[in-house]
Amino acid sequence: MLTVFAVVLTMSSLGDDSAALRDVRSLIDVIESLQQPIEDFRCEFEGSVQYKGNLAERQKGLLGEGGLSETFSGVFLWKRGGDTHSDTLNRRAVDNAIAREVLVVRTKEQQSEEYRRLNDAPLGYSVIKSPKEANSWRLNSLGWIFLLDKIKAQVGEEGFDPSVSDEVVDGRPLKVLTIKFKSIPDSLHFRYWIDLRKSGHVVRVEGFMPGKVRSSHMDIKLDPFKIGDAEVWMPVYGVTYGYVALENNVPVVVKEPTSIVTMYVVGGTMEFNKKLGPEAFRVNYKMGTPISDELKKLNIEYGQQKIGLKPSKADAEKMLKEQVAKADAQKNELIVAIGLGGFDWWPWAVGGLIIAVLASLVALGMQRRRH
Repeated sequence: MLTVFAVVLTMSSLGDDSAALRDVRSLIDVIESLQQPIEDFRCEFEGSVQYKGNLAERQKGLLGEGGLSETFSGVFLWKRGGDTHSDTLNRRAVDNAIAREVLVVRTKEQQSEEYRRLNDAPLGYSVIKSPKEANSWRLNSLGWIFLLDKIKAQVGEEGFDPSVSDEVVDGRPLKVLTIKFKSIPDSLHFRYWIDLRKSGHVVRVEGFMPGKVRSSHMDIKLDPFKIGDAEVWMPVYGVTYGYVALENNVPVVVKEPTSIVTMYVVGGTMEFNKKLGPEAFRVNYKMGTPISDELKKLNIEYGQQKIGLKPSKADAEKMLKEQVAKADAQKNELIVAIGLGGFDWWPWAVGGLIIAVLASLVALGMQRRRH
């Protein structure tokens, strides 16, 4: 079957624009067929965010040793079709404060639900959005390296122009999925290198700023797993390097990395086909006892923090107003995040508005200043 699809992909790439679109859709069909043995999976993951150079200098006082911003550990659930549940504990390096971030995506309902709370905050923050606004390929979720849902979303996005080509990297034949902007001639947004010999997973990603300037790249490691008699490959490690700095409050690409994100699956935690039901994709779903030591430790520390008394309605409204006011003030701050996946640089070019993009750092900083 793989050979047949490969022929279809090669032939269709020689046709007109409509054939090229069929080429892209055929690639997605190939990937989904290769991952067919996976009905659902659960795993635990860990990682870190580190800043260097220009970005580390701009965030003095907000970072730990070596420019470390945060470490995180979490549980990730995924079901065929794109339903996801990510429950992450994030430890801020500067003061060891821990925040819980929960993201649930319900594809059929076209609904995402987010929940955040700092460990010493009397109130958490919950909001319902569309999957376009909150999705699994964000930082602090395994969708950062498990990219099937992201590439499906971008291929189906009205404003993007996807295409497929072939490339040999280190002796391996790979498919390259290129995402451009329809409205911008000769533009680049993302490029994904996909290994069809390893369950159709992404093994490398590059992100671009306007002008086709590469601003970030990520390399992903895959490992094989057994599901019954079938062998499937899964992403188990990824490292992302960002090359964007700020000069006179303008984003520029530099030679040395200014941000590094690492993420890996904890060994022995990958589980397949547990028949996850709809209840697993609710914020209040119990994820079970953690397997990894770090996640156990974070859960214990987070649970032991003393939470203040439940505020009155008036106090709660006052706190929310303070958050809104501080959020408005944050628009003038320049906290730059990793370019890949978590931030679309394009609004900077078309709107000229510089925004705070590392949501977890901003939210935690605001809450800490309130205490």
